[in-house]
Amino acid sequence: MSETKQPPSWLRPVVEYGPIAAFFIAYYMADLFVATASIMAAAALALALSFIVERRIPMMPLITAGIIGVFGGLTLWLQDETFNQKN
Repeated sequence: MSETKQPPSWLRPVVEYGPIAAFFIAYYMADLFVATASIMAAAALALALSFIVERRIPMMPLITAGIIGVFGGLTLWLQDETFNQKN
């Protein structure tokens, strides 16, 4: 019989909340562009960590990372806050 191994209990919160925590910390310490770059990097690292530990990538963090990649990339490339406006 093959036993399915449970992932560590810390993995899911890190993958799901780590990128947004990185964004808010960077935004508090710097500006929107630094925060955008940090959430993009943190989302990629979270997906890589999930793949290394579990050997699979969860669907919702993958979709979220794709959306972050598109709109964050446009924000950084165009140096325009239009894609991340605060009203």
